[in-house]
Amino acid sequence: MDADVNLGGKPSKCANRDAVHIAVAPMVAGESLKPGDHVSVRDGKCFATGNLIGIVDPYRRTPVAKGEPFWLCLYPKTVTSLRHHWTCPALPASTREEIDAELRDSERWLREYAKRMNPYDKTEDDAFERLIEGLKDGALHAYGHDLCGIHDLDDASELKYHAERYLGIRINFDNFTFSCSC
Repeated sequence: MDADVNLGGKPSKCANRDAVHIAVAPMVAGESLKPGDHVSVRDGKCFATGNLIGIVDPYRRTPVAKGEPFWLCLYPKTVTSLRHHWTCPALPASTREEIDAELRDSERWLREYAKRMNPYDKTEDDAFERLIEGLKDGALHAYGHDLCGIHDLDDASELKYHAERYLGIRINFDNFTFSCSC
């Protein structure tokens, strides 16, 4: 059973053969990378520095040039939800439009949340950008709303859900810094 396999660690003396699931995502290199490099994601591209979340496809035989697509293999136990995409001839397949609709729904929710969290920003787009950058960087700042810690976040679990779905990254508020200008 793959729950007993601790990739990145040493197998125990009684370990047996097994098979594991590895979450993968198509990504773009933000700089030249080598197979097996540990990488972070910033602005939709992978870099060899920052908050590392996985490795460049270790089965590649050639380096990845800046701007080139590749498979990112996420670290074990970093995926917060799992959905297998499958098809059945008797049922209609999920469409790209359905996936895009889910992303639009999360973006809409995040924009509304940003307006509440940053009501003094010049524009709603500024508030949204402030929220998104903070979620990516692990440092949330509220402009016109008390924000001293996780306990001050309205709907923290729903924020986490929509942020992870929209950004495609794992959110762990335990590692965040919080500040405000109230």
